[in-house]
Amino acid sequence: MIYAFADCELDTRRFELRRAGEVLAMEPQVFELLRHLVTHRERVVGRDELFEAVWDGRIVSDSALSSRVKAARQAIGDSGEAQELIRTYRGRGFRFIGDVEERGETAPATAPATATGGRIRVAVLPFETLGGEPDQDYFGDGIAGDIINLLARNRWLDVLARGSSFCFRGAQADPCAVAESLTARYVVSGRVRRAGPRLRISAELIHGPDACLLWSEDYDRELTDLFAVQDEIAHTVTAAIEPELGQVERELAHRKPPERLDAWDCNQRGLWHLFRFTPGDLSEAERWFGRALVLDPELARAHARLAYTYVQQTFYGRPADRPMVLQASLANGRRAIELDVRDAMCHMAYGRALSVNLRFDEAYGELEAAIELNLSFAQAYFALAFAMSNGGRPREAIPHFDRAIELSPQDPHRWTFHHMKGFTLYRLGELDAAERDIALSVRLPNVTYWPHATYCAILSDLGRLEDARRAAEPLLRLMPDYSLDFVRQDFFFLDQDLDDSDVVGRYVAALGRAGIKER
Repeated sequence: MIYAFADCELDTRRFELRRAGEVLAMEPQVFELLRHLVTHRERVVGRDELFEAVWDGRIVSDSALSSRVKAARQAIGDSGEAQELIRTYRGRGFRFIGDVEERGETAPATAPATATGGRIRVAVLPFETLGGEPDQDYFGDGIAGDIINLLARNRWLDVLARGSSFCFRGAQADPCAVAESLTARYVVSGRVRRAGPRLRISAELIHGPDACLLWSEDYDRELTDLFAVQDEIAHTVTAAIEPELGQVERELAHRKPPERLDAWDCNQRGLWHLFRFTPGDLSEAERWFGRALVLDPELARAHARLAYTYVQQTFYGRPADRPMVLQASLANGRRAIELDVRDAMCHMAYGRALSVNLRFDEAYGELEAAIELNLSFAQAYFALAFAMSNGGRPREAIPHFDRAIELSPQDPHRWTFHHMKGFTLYRLGELDAAERDIALSVRLPNVTYWPHATYCAILSDLGRLEDARRAAEPLLRLMPDYSLDFVRQDFFFLDQDLDDSDVVGRYVAALGRAGIKER
């Protein structure tokens, strides 16, 4: 939603405040305070409510609240004396009193929702798993994820990444709301019921803007026919969309299914844990992918996912294990390519492994191949941008970061897209632009310590030391042992011989000025 008042626009989806058309940099707490006041403008908001909304109920001083209110007023052109937009009610709290116009975020429903280049945008929702067993949700997610992969190989479709469409589940999965939020013209949804050795899949294709059901079908199959069912669904959905477009060239690449369904099942369980990106879940993902490969040593996707799991463990695992994990990522990524050279995921995983091993020239080739195979693969664009940023081509990385963000606007790990873009702008010396992306990153869900550290460094280099020290507070809450020595080790993925900006030296010095200590 966009809230327009005075000469300002508060964009709650993009986490932006625009004044006279210009995006203003705001600290996350100031943005949250302003958003809460605007969205509850029908009443006075008490201090305790603001502490809960902005600081998650943590105990902070009244002066901290006063400083954030002052900053919010300054950002929107108000003051404590004028109080034309934010009024103080002594002893009670604050209220937003300006006239507000609520605006939608998308084009009118009559305009087709399309993506860059004129391709039709499609969102595939996680298939609901029926039967009342929450631990089986991974099965429906796996089917929907495979449909995304199949559909995305059609170059004329812009298929949203699973990280965005999978945010919508159950009651949230209203087709109109999904279409509006993701600017998708078509929404694919479905249900899965497992009964012993049999499987029923119900799938439907919906025209998002008006929730009109265009097509639906039920499939009853033995579990051994699962991949045939997936191909059938993907082909049928594609056939339903094609008449809208006229003659287009379809390309559904064939892939090798596992010899045993048990291996696929283990692979999907591993995927369930992998996308949570916590140390514990990464260990579980490694275990499930390993079990899948015991059952089917030639399951390319399991090798690719295991390689990607090891890549993530280089960031979130023990530094002492890093050399071994780096080699394991390469071995599994290489094996995935050998088994299925047509799978974009295999190329992406191997490219990521090459990148963190500082073999950037090889990484570029693999990641460009992944994009060539799947033009809607947000993670491949991010991986290529990551490699370019750290391999001496930071300027070229920026548009690829932007493409990843565009393809996966609701990704639960979108914070890392914005963080690495902001970090790349930081190394280029574009501090104001870097601050905008990092300020957005630290406000997003699932964020780790990294963006907080980068935000602290940027504020320090901008000469705003008091703000930088405040930014260090959430950093140290997330990682109490964070130190300058740890920072130096944390940049293992960056080839400093290719860096003419001494970004690590600048970063460490900036954090030191903000109060971060040596070990």
